Amino acid sequence: MKQFFLQNLQPKFQSMRKNPRFQTCKMLYLGCFLAGFILFFILGKDFLNDISLLNVNALREIRDSTIDKGAFMQYIFLRRMLLLAAGVLAWWWGFGKLYVYGVWACFGFAMGACMYTCLLRYALKGLFLWFFMYFPHVLFYAVALFCGMILSNGVNRSKADKLKFLWQNSLWVFLLLILLGIGIYTESHMNVSMFQDFLQYF
Repeated sequence: MKQFFLQNLQPKFQSMRKNPRFQTCKMLYLGCFLAGFILFFILGKDFLNDISLLNVNALREIRDSTIDKGAFMQYIFLRRMLLLAAGVLAWWWGFGKLYVYGVWACFGFAMGACMYTCLLRYALKGLFLWFFMYFPHVLFYAVALFCGMILSNGVNRSKADKLKFLWQNSLWVFLLLILLGIGIYTESHMNVSMFQDFLQYF
C-alpha cells in the first residue's frame, strides 16, 4: 500500500499543491472563514441570543439525547450524496470548478461563524467545542474536495470525452468516494460519540 501511494498518489498530490486552483481554494477558504467570523462579530451577542446558536440548552439537549447512529448515518449519507450529485451535475455542465470553489467558500464561512460563536459564548473553552464539532470527519471531506478540484478539469468536453476523462482519472474518483465514505462514517459515528463525551465535561 505504501509503495502504491508513493508511485501513484504522492506525485499527484505534490503537483496539486503547486496548482493555482489549490492556492485559490486555500485563499477562498481563509477569506470566507474571516468573513464569517467578522460578520458574526458585527451582528453581536444579541443576534446570537435570538437564534440560540450553540447555546447551553442546545448543547445539553445534544449531550443528553440518545442518538440512533444508524438513522443518523442514513441522514448524513443522503445529505452528502445530494452534495455529490450536485457536484457531478455542475461538472457535467462545465461548472465543476465554480462548484468546488462555492463549497470551499460555504465551508470556510460556516466554520468561521461557528468559531466566533463558540468563543463568544464560552471563551477559550469554546475553542475546544469548535474543534470537537468538526473533528475528524472534516479532514476527510477536505481531502475529498481537493480530489474534486482535480476532477473539475473535465470541462468543455463532449459526452464521450467526459467519460474518457473520468476513466483516465478513475484513481481520483475512487479516492474521492472512499474519503467521502469515511467522512460520512466518522461524522455519524465517531464525531457524535466524541462530541457527546466532550459535552459531559463541558
